[in-house]
Amino acid sequence: MSYRPTRTLTAFLLSLCLFISSFGVAFGAENASDVKGHWAEKQITRWVAQNWIQGYEDGSFKPDHSITRAEFMALVNRSFDLKTTASASFKDVKSADWSYNDVMKAVGAGYIEGYEDQTIRPKNKINREEAVVMISRLLKLDSSASASAGFKDDAQISSWSQGAVKAAVAKHIVDGYADHSFQPKKEITRAEAVVMLDRALPAADSQVVYNQEGTYGPETGLATQAGNVVIDAPGIKLQNTVIEGDLLLTSSIKEGDAYLSNVTVKGTTTINGGGSNSVHIANSVLNKVIIDKKNGIVRIVLEGTTKVQEVTVQSKTLLETAAGTVINHLTANDVIEVKGQGTLDSVTLNDAAKGSTFEKQPGKVDGGGASASTAAGGGGGSSRGSGSSSYSQRGTVSGYVYDYTLSQTNAANKGIAGVTVSVYSGAAVTGTAVTSVTTDGNGQFSVSLVPGTYSLSYKANGYVVAGRVNITVAAGQTVQADTVELAHNTLFVRARDNTSGTQQRVFGAMVTVTVNGQTFTEESNVDGAMLFDLPEGTGVARVTAEGYEDAVSAPFEIRSGENTTVTVFMVPKATTISGVVYDYATGVKQSGVTVAVYQMSSTSEKLITTLITDDNGSYSAALKPWMHYRLQFTKPGYAMGDTPIYVNIRPSAYTYDRAMAHTVIYGNVTGSSSSSLAGVRVTAVGQATYSTETDSYGNYAFFNLSADSYVFTASKDGYLSIMTSAYELKEEGTVRPTIRLTPVPAN
Repeated sequence: MSYRPTRTLTAFLLSLCLFISSFGVAFGAENASDVKGHWAEKQITRWVAQNWIQGYEDGSFKPDHSITRAEFMALVNRSFDLKTTASASFKDVKSADWSYNDVMKAVGAGYIEGYEDQTIRPKNKINREEAVVMISRLLKLDSSASASAGFKDDAQISSWSQGAVKAAVAKHIVDGYADHSFQPKKEITRAEAVVMLDRALPAADSQVVYNQEGTYGPETGLATQAGNVVIDAPGIKLQNTVIEGDLLLTSSIKEGDAYLSNVTVKGTTTINGGGSNSVHIANSVLNKVIIDKKNGIVRIVLEGTTKVQEVTVQSKTLLETAAGTVINHLTANDVIEVKGQGTLDSVTLNDAAKGSTFEKQPGKVDGGGASASTAAGGGGGSSRGSGSSSYSQRGTVSGYVYDYTLSQTNAANKGIAGVTVSVYSGAAVTGTAVTSVTTDGNGQFSVSLVPGTYSLSYKANGYVVAGRVNITVAAGQTVQADTVELAHNTLFVRARDNTSGTQQRVFGAMVTVTVNGQTFTEESNVDGAMLFDLPEGTGVARVTAEGYEDAVSAPFEIRSGENTTVTVFMVPKATTISGVVYDYATGVKQSGVTVAVYQMSSTSEKLITTLITDDNGSYSAALKPWMHYRLQFTKPGYAMGDTPIYVNIRPSAYTYDRAMAHTVIYGNVTGSSSSSLAGVRVTAVGQATYSTETDSYGNYAFFNLSADSYVFTASKDGYLSIMTSAYELKEEGTVRPTIRLTPVPAN
């Protein structure tokens, strides 16, 4: 006879939170020994609950372990619910491989293409910049920007990923490290992958993609899109729409056309596609436009009352401007031909733009690509900087400084005039500034600098000083610094637990601040909660968090131009761990089970209490928080062996139910690269024969088999079948065979 677990049995197995460590991680991150207290605990727990990721057979999650390219694709596909597959062929991916479907989904979604040698390298560890590029492609972020991402190791970021990194940082999908580095070549960890994708999901949810020819937007009135909009096919007309985020015209437009009519874009408009007839923009208001078509020339037509604040030309462009259209500033990093009678207030022609022509002379022309007869000097809000280098040997940094509150409310005039922007050499705001510049009435500044790396700081009367923005300047290039928002005041509230003698961060705290009778609420991140532009006066902060008594700070003062930091110490509630123990086969609650609780350190462990389950199979214990524990369950007649629960206790109430079997055989099947293999048929052969298949994580298990000597066979298409040596399963015993398969050699 044979034995195959059914779906019902598998569900029952999961619902009982089976005791063996290989399955414990499948029931939730709360069962993992190394997730509690981790900086990514909240996101990991949510992902495990969604069944987007699981843990390892030893009861751990290993949040700081690296992952492969194929594993990252699987996470992307599950979390974004990608189902469409492509037909593609790669030398190192076969249809029998567990990763095959995920690779085909990734190709179908367009976020991966493969290498020039027709490989996909699924087993290679994925690094941070590779992961960011995949997400950027999936979300169709504007990755055309070539400016610095603001990290001290920007020079280590590959040219093919620079734009994607900058775009992902701008969308807060990825951050740098505490030392202001990005570490692009560092292998991404499981925790980092979860958090990065968790941050990317809202961006996908708020993004609208138009990929079928037609007209979109209302015939009359205005529609508002809160997120980003992507035009991903030719022949699309978008009308009567306000876009709060960015607009991307992708390369999928190819040589086709796109039309914007009465469209307002408050973010960045990026044009990556279009041909000789191309992109028509009528009666629209655009903030920042980037033209960057990789192959060929693109024609942009501005009509009606269209107004554009800033245009950056990265590829050859024909720009036609009708009378009545206005461009405040244009920066050309490639040759541009401008026709028509539209107004162009100022133009910066960098060296690569030499030969550009204008039917109507702009109000001002400068830059290394400008002729002597058209070059113009600087004006208000700009500075040439220090040194005597000519402009052809220098680069330009420009940017905007906004009022935080006005920016949050999308006020028409949110720029701050008179902000002193100080420029420091190097990646830190230290020493003496090499030069400084003052923003104009729109909050804009521009400064000419010799090539190098600089840091910028921002200071204005009545505002909190801000810094650091890092910029890398190249000769003849204009770099757009990230927009900076200044607040009149800031309040940083830190929630801490000091009961163990060492300050511990309190995760997930909610901070409610009351100032002058007004109330403001903010959720704390891993370090604390930051609030901006509060009313001036005396305030208090009330902090609540799961597992803690509510806490109230001492009174503090909110003053103009100052940052206030408040630390609130919280007292943990009683921490308990409890659960119910069942019989695996019958589900009957088990009394008389001994639960030994060990407190663990990095080098040893000690028994601190022993519990006995009552007639209802229940156990309960009060434990000190911020400690690691091991729970061992034993009862005569049930399997003894490697079956504990590992927990890292924080202030809270924990529930760990346990199912017990009389005998247990379990393990994990790996391939030659030590990666787990799904869909492997494992057969236990003794006096009777039992079969099952490994799950998606390579785990398998047999329960309540008779005491006997067993050999195990394992088979999977594309791999050489094996037979193990004999394993002796005793009464109340646990056996863990070692099974590793080798791929069938290529012919």
